Amino acid sequence: MKERIDLLLVERRLVESRTKAQWLIKQGFVVVEGKKILKPSKRIDNTLSIHLIKKFPYVGRGGLKLEVALKEFSIDVMGKICADVGASVGGFTDCLLKHGARKIYAIDKATGILHPSLRCEKVNKLIIQVLGVDARDLIKLEEKVDICTIDLTFASLKAVIPNIKDILKADGDIIALIKPIFEIEFESNHKFKIIKDPQQLYQILMGLFDWCSKNQFFIYNII
Repeated sequence: MKERIDLLLVERRLVESRTKAQWLIKQGFVVVEGKKILKPSKRIDNTLSIHLIKKFPYVGRGGLKLEVALKEFSIDVMGKICADVGASVGGFTDCLLKHGARKIYAIDKATGILHPSLRCEKVNKLIIQVLGVDARDLIKLEEKVDICTIDLTFASLKAVIPNIKDILKADGDIIALIKPIFEIEFESNHKFKIIKDPQQLYQILMGLFDWCSKNQFFIYNII
């Protein structure tokens, strides 16, 4: 019987999700009977052996995004104290940890969703869980941080960054994932839709950048 290769990877517990499976396949890290498979939709005999050249590097896809940002922005987290606002499963947190952060405050409104590998005894002195806390209500941490990453849903950065300023060192950096749809002021009955109009996207971004400038935040770069 033939099955999709991405589904087989999950069924055999070689990866935790189809999304991760698809990334590994597209990167050329999945080999079947000595041959690389590059299409997630490829159907193969479900009795064939599958070999992973490389495992998914982080507990969540966010880690891949942050990895690119750290490289593009030339930000070194080695030995730094960090805060991950909107930690969720912990993709950003995991990336910070693997890039040498000295301590990471994992902050999220939800509880119990941080990946088990980031809650184990091995790292519990490096990762401080601040859960059940809405970023918009964040007041302070035990100490100021060098770097703050932000990945939030259903919240504008404008509603969160003022609080981040209070936990960030004077020369600290903020790396934020911009989600244009949440930067729009919605009516209560507004339905969320993906923004495809380039002009609208541009206006939203310029509005956010203008707000940052007025609130004394310098935009270093955007990717």
